[in-house]
Amino acid sequence: MKGYELMKILVRGYFNLNVGDDLYLHLLFRRYKETNFCFVPPDEHYEIYAKHFSCYPNVKVLPRSFSLVDRIKLKFGISRPNFAVLKEFDGCIHIAGSIFMENLHNNEFDVFLKREVKAFHKLGRPYFFLSCNFGPYITHKYLTEKQKLFSLATDVCFRDRYSKDLFSDLANIRYAPDAVFAYDFPPAEKIPNTLGISIIDLRSRRSLAENFKNYIENIVQAGEIYIKKGYKVTFFSFCKDEGDHKAAKEAISILNSKGKAASHVIYSGDMQGFLSRYSAMERVIACRFHSMVISAMLGQPVAVLSYSDKIARVVKDLNLPFVCCNIHENIYPDWKCEDVFGCVPSKEKLEFFKQSAQKVFENTDKFLLK
Repeated sequence: MKGYELMKILVRGYFNLNVGDDLYLHLLFRRYKETNFCFVPPDEHYEIYAKHFSCYPNVKVLPRSFSLVDRIKLKFGISRPNFAVLKEFDGCIHIAGSIFMENLHNNEFDVFLKREVKAFHKLGRPYFFLSCNFGPYITHKYLTEKQKLFSLATDVCFRDRYSKDLFSDLANIRYAPDAVFAYDFPPAEKIPNTLGISIIDLRSRRSLAENFKNYIENIVQAGEIYIKKGYKVTFFSFCKDEGDHKAAKEAISILNSKGKAASHVIYSGDMQGFLSRYSAMERVIACRFHSMVISAMLGQPVAVLSYSDKIARVVKDLNLPFVCCNIHENIYPDWKCEDVFGCVPSKEKLEFFKQSAQKVFENTDKFLLK
């Protein structure tokens, strides 16, 4: 019997050692074991990704290799996809997350993305945008530009209903809960009297930088209150590249000056090791979007500190039983009140989330599992 050649798929995403985005990769590679995947992380993270994804025989982690011409183009902002290279792939899966935000500094990326989607469209090969959200945006021009972009894609699956409704006139627009809801988190025994805090550095976000002082003061207050109750507090840095570890170190330093101790876990590519520490927490203060998702699926009581509308929208869409405070509006919980940690979703609800999130891959299943 004659063999067949496996499909070869280019994977795009945010490859900067971010827990949520790396979980997307694990989900994808485990689901489609009979597909060859390639992805290209930044040079500074290449060795880490090559090491931690070497367990997948169907995955190639490629280094960025720029010729002199490529480097000159990059220097002058003339970044364009290599059509000859794209022809090697049967399609592209872009696990997009929060890439569709209007930002003057993203212009080069927007141009590159448009050219890449057009290239796959011209080749007659599919381009999938999965588990993404739209906004914030400022101008109608940005909205219409992205509408044109999405019209060239094979499939656009948003993770919130607000984003889907913005482009409801396009036939290829869908909604499904974030893909991480579909991840198989191994059962873990909770350590009593432990509090995990997923922290972000608001200073890395221009619109939120002025809120950083109030934010850190509130986080430290939460740590103090729970340490006095006899809890062990652990800070979790979901993305070092975005400064999570800096904010954690600052909060821990302030706690230390008050005679209080806290530990710190930084994600560095070892997903199993990170999740084993995180899943052991009895309760969690979730500032990261995916810390909220993971904690929901792990059955951890959660207090959500929302830095973005994307978090509040998912809480609303799924009717999650969490208290959600908007730190971009300087609204913080009273940590002396036990009610700040929401209820744990029922097993039936969690199973519903998991099955609903499988729909993210509805169209890639049709393409790759045929």
